[in-house]
Amino acid sequence: MAMDYSAASFLLQGLDLNILPERYRPRRLSARQALLALVVGVAVILPLPLYRVVERNAIHTLHLEIALKHAQAEAKQPLQHMKEAQELQKALAQVQEKAQALDKGHQNLIARRRIWSDSLGAIIQVVPSRASLSSIKQEGGLLSIKGRVGSPTIAVDYALALEEAGIFSEVRIIQLALSESRERPTEALFTITVEK
Repeated sequence: MAMDYSAASFLLQGLDLNILPERYRPRRLSARQALLALVVGVAVILPLPLYRVVERNAIHTLHLEIALKHAQAEAKQPLQHMKEAQELQKALAQVQEKAQALDKGHQNLIARRRIWSDSLGAIIQVVPSRASLSSIKQEGGLLSIKGRVGSPTIAVDYALALEEAGIFSEVRIIQLALSESRERPTEALFTITVEK
């Protein structure tokens, strides 16, 4: 039984084989409905890639902000080190100035000691035999010599001997008084100042 398919297809063309009720039958979409379905589909699907792009950008921005904070922190460190170095340089300069001032003062002290050591040698060298020194004090640029002598003329002779030594620019008798001692009525107390 061979059937001719061309004849069968001709017979079936006019025949409605849908046995489903009208409400269950598929409907044909109008162009407007198809366009609306396409727009709704695009509206539903399009935000997903956009969301992913926005999320990637947010993550990238977060990484950039973290890198910026690290770069700013690293940039501040050299500035802080420079400030510390400048403060140390200032402190070092102050210490060097103080050291120079101390060195200068030390040199002056050594120079004065040499001057006064020569002076002390001359003062002691010309002390008369009937004189005794009770003190020698430095007061600024002067040396003050105090002592006792057998008579006032010995104190004057001592002052003249200091002047003749040629070391002092000025020799003055500041005080010359007779002793109030009954045992030695001619004894005198003196104070002589000498200036280098």
